[in-house]
Amino acid sequence: MLKAKLCSIAIAGIIGLSGMSPLHIYAADAGNVSVTLSESNSNHRNKKAAFDKKLKEASEKWNALNEEQKAGVYALLEEELQIKNRLVDKLVELEIMDSKDAKNFKARMSDSYNKVKESGEFPLIGPKGK
Repeated sequence: MLKAKLCSIAIAGIIGLSGMSPLHIYAADAGNVSVTLSESNSNHRNKKAAFDKKLKEASEKWNALNEEQKAGVYALLEEELQIKNRLVDKLVELEIMDSKDAKNFKARMSDSYNKVKESGEFPLIGPKGK
């Protein structure tokens, strides 16, 4: 009987000590900040709307440029394309990239540049952004 009482007191003591565990305190503190999914989605929509507005304003400013100004921007884009092509060539030379993959990559970059230039649209949007 004495053993059973001592055992039950020991178990009660262990349960009592585990009840005062710091884990419960930390768990209570962690619950202070909560964001619902709808708040997160709303915030994302607001940011997207603000970005779309800025993009539209930039596109309007782009359309207001004359052909000489646009040609200057396209010249810089072409320089960027040439630099990227040299970078890809260097990666092939260092055997980091396969020459076939490099050729495909360079062709895609060139096609993308040509589409942007032909469309006459704001270069940071490109044909995909419509």
